[in-house]
Amino acid sequence: MTVLSFVTLPVNIFAMYCIIRKSTKQMGSYKWYLLAYQLSSFIFDFVFTVLILPMVFFPVPMGYADSTLARWTSLSSHASLIIFVSCFPFLTVTTISLFVYRCHLIIPQHHFLKINREGHVYISSVLLLIYCVPVGAGLVNVSPDQKDAKRWVLEEYSCAESVIDIPRLHIFTPSSVRPLGIIALAQGVFAAIVTAYTIWLSFRFLRETNNMSQKTKAMQRRYLIYLCVQVSIPLFSLLIPVLVLLYILGMSADLGQGTGNFALSCMGVHGSTTPLSLIFCNDNYRNFTLMKIRGCAGKKHEFNVSTSVEQRIVRSAIQ
Repeated sequence: MTVLSFVTLPVNIFAMYCIIRKSTKQMGSYKWYLLAYQLSSFIFDFVFTVLILPMVFFPVPMGYADSTLARWTSLSSHASLIIFVSCFPFLTVTTISLFVYRCHLIIPQHHFLKINREGHVYISSVLLLIYCVPVGAGLVNVSPDQKDAKRWVLEEYSCAESVIDIPRLHIFTPSSVRPLGIIALAQGVFAAIVTAYTIWLSFRFLRETNNMSQKTKAMQRRYLIYLCVQVSIPLFSLLIPVLVLLYILGMSADLGQGTGNFALSCMGVHGSTTPLSLIFCNDNYRNFTLMKIRGCAGKKHEFNVSTSVEQRIVRSAIQ
């Protein structure tokens, strides 16, 4: 994951550059929702792979922040968990807002669901409040008394004795993590329902509206499908490992260290899949990227040809 953090940084910066500089005027405010989505994904990836880099001892719900930055700042595991979990509401709300605003572009002008730009800002703010408040409440008592937690770990897992005294090690019990897991599950279901309903509503308006030409409808349908693909790829790279981790830590399931490490690695891949899917699912960004790649390949080919010609001239001069 340390290697991934260095690879994803330029890719994320390039994706944000494409949004700011290569978006068309027709995209309007939609590009700012894309930027918020990309920025929240970048912050999540930075927190996970650079600031924290968690070391977790599965299936025991204990671990510590193992990044160089965490060791240098003596970042506690409890604080690391709070920072890490706090990234999820922002990532979720920016994802939902993308679909809501895309639906807004399709809704007929005089329909009662049509709202102005300020209305979308209010909706996003309310969604952020809905997600942040319960998550904050779930984090209040997520850290149990460490003396009691140590006794519980040594009773349940005798193998943990060899690592129980590692500096900055923090232990969580299933009972302390379970409320946060329930909140996360409920909010995930809510996000899935809202997003699915918004997508269904968008396709319905595309079928029933008479205010668009067939060409415009086809274009909007293609944009909507691209958005679904763009969000789905990084979503599944994040959602599946999160569910696995919640199951392991919340239920003390003995799935082994390998399963937990694989889940954490999949979460680290999220930082790469988000900008790449965003670039290649948007025509302007994709064309700009491919043009740059072809330009670099062409320059390399010209350099190789010129070098080959110079070598032939040198050989002929020697002969």
